[in-house]
Amino acid sequence: MANPILVTIENPDEQLAMYGAGALYRVERSPAGGGVGFAEVGTGAIVTLQVAYPFIDDTGVAGDWYRVRYSTAVPALPGDYSVYSAEFQGGIETGVVSLASVKYRLGITDSEDDPLLVDFIAAVGRTLDSITGRRFVGDIDDEVYYFDGKDARKGGMVLPVPIGLQSVTKLELAGYTGGAYELIDPADYFLDPAQPDPGWPFTSIEFSDFPTGASAYYHVYPGKRTVKLTGKAGFAAVLGDVAEIAHHIVARYHRGKKSGDNNLVGTTTFGTTVVLRHMSPEERAYLDEVYRNWSYN
Repeated sequence: MANPILVTIENPDEQLAMYGAGALYRVERSPAGGGVGFAEVGTGAIVTLQVAYPFIDDTGVAGDWYRVRYSTAVPALPGDYSVYSAEFQGGIETGVVSLASVKYRLGITDSEDDPLLVDFIAAVGRTLDSITGRRFVGDIDDEVYYFDGKDARKGGMVLPVPIGLQSVTKLELAGYTGGAYELIDPADYFLDPAQPDPGWPFTSIEFSDFPTGASAYYHVYPGKRTVKLTGKAGFAAVLGDVAEIAHHIVARYHRGKKSGDNNLVGTTTFGTTVVLRHMSPEERAYLDEVYRNWSYN
């Protein structure tokens, strides 16, 4: 597993002036944070005018804590470093876009609006999921899902899963509502399509017409919650076009926070800028065409 993080340096040229040509940012990681257990996991060169530095910690796991400090290109002593940044966690931002990427695009270098931006990101993610019937931010760990047998097709042989499936660890079926679940042999069902479009998850489960396992169930039976699935749902990663739309909407929310509830572009009588607050018609049409599950809503 690896942790992608975004190192933000609010004043890169000041750091270059202080530490000289070839100045470095140094990334340290700790499992628990709180100033305890940190060890360096990598460095990178500071570049003039560059505020954001994507960094991949190849050995990090979700929930690890990070901090950053600066140094000359070749520190003479272990103490030849700047003070540490505030600690932050990597690999657990589950928004459709990250707080760091939104701030970078908006040119925000302080944390004053962080709570507001986090709320905007969450709202936009829920909106995108709701109007498309997909789940663009997928599970990191296995979760348990239940499905109704009435939603299956082709005599119970195909179960659509529009939110998407990254993987299935365990599939169990019951013969009727409230019945006991029985484990299905993985050889007796398939995740479809066999080759999803790039970046897409699987969107259905199809049962084999030639089962070889020991289970008595080889298709979905009608009833409530007759399917129990343990696995990872949703997209494994947010696709670029979806993230781009999300960035645009979050930016509009932020820039329009003083323009009232208008969904127009222009200025008020008193000269206050009024911006488009929500999704544009073009963005909605694109989501409908490419991502919307029309059986969902």
